[in-house]
Amino acid sequence: MTYTSTIVVPNTAPPALTIPTKEQLPKGRTLYHKLEELTNIDVDTADADVAKAMPLKPHNQTSNQRIILHAMIHPDNKDIFESTVREHADKGWEYIFDLIGVRCVARNLPNVQDRVLLQTSPAKAYDYDALLAQVRRFAQFFEAERVPRNKFAIKIPCTGPGMAAAATAVKDGITMLGTTLFSLEAAIAASQAGCTVISPYYNEIKARFDASRWPDVEDPATQHPMSFRIRHILETFRTMYEETKKKQPLIVCASYFNIKEAFATAELGCFSLTLPAPIMLELASTPDSSPPASTPKDPWAFYGPTPPRFASMSNKDPLAGLGWNGKLADYKIDYIANNGKALEEANQDPIAQERIADALKLFQDFEDEAVRTINAKIAELGLAN
Repeated sequence: MTYTSTIVVPNTAPPALTIPTKEQLPKGRTLYHKLEELTNIDVDTADADVAKAMPLKPHNQTSNQRIILHAMIHPDNKDIFESTVREHADKGWEYIFDLIGVRCVARNLPNVQDRVLLQTSPAKAYDYDALLAQVRRFAQFFEAERVPRNKFAIKIPCTGPGMAAAATAVKDGITMLGTTLFSLEAAIAASQAGCTVISPYYNEIKARFDASRWPDVEDPATQHPMSFRIRHILETFRTMYEETKKKQPLIVCASYFNIKEAFATAELGCFSLTLPAPIMLELASTPDSSPPASTPKDPWAFYGPTPPRFASMSNKDPLAGLGWNGKLADYKIDYIANNGKALEEANQDPIAQERIADALKLFQDFEDEAVRTINAKIAELGLAN
């Protein structure tokens, strides 16, 4: 069955969304139910109205600098914004922004089944000490807000220092997610660091602004170039599990443009999908007449045999170019030793290097806007030094 969407399209301004209530959406089975039978649906916004409108609670609520900036200035969170600035104006924008993030996502916990997430600053992506300090501060803020550790996770970039810092944070008992992930090497590093979850980007950041960069294919599961790398990760994790009996990170895929891509990555074996509001609303608005799934979803299904439909993808990598030798990354290399030296070498791959840089720049732009917004509020309230 083909699933399409005309809501989220690259190179176009997103339409203003009117968020319906749950009562305004179709009753009975929808495509949301169908997708939820195949994978877990996470919400890619801190707007509580989106999560509340869904026929089933999203499992987790992700965030990043864009999401927290928008949550900070949302009328529903005006009290959090102003009270946090008043309490901590003397501590500077970074302390304030981190605490606002914790307070905003904590407010949304009743609307999700599992966890809320926060992302480390893109400005710290290559600084082990700064990353670890921020992760620990997030954990302290969550504790102060009475959010237990099984209800939050921290997103950290799959840079060498990022994964080295993640390994230390995991030893502290903090649940970590490896994000801005574009390669098998990064996935292996996240496993070695002890990350519970990894988040590959299905579509690159540039595709959001340049439609020619978007692989708008008929069958994304077998034709989208990132599908091959997802299969490489799943199959390598299976091998690592067979050898070590250590559970590997679950894949929470992100960066979608339509429903077809969401169903494709569910079929590929992704444990969870982080979906933007327009796609979630389209899923919940589209009746589905197919019968319910006959078997429950299995988060560890990727430990089993490769489905025949994907067998030919194991030794192909369209993103690697014609010069690729067909060999997958060696999972026995220590990618996090020496501040992630081996991962940084692997990240010099042109695809990974460009896409990591693009993602960090995008988030930095939103963080810079947050700085201006917080400093303006400090001045407005007469709290500037």
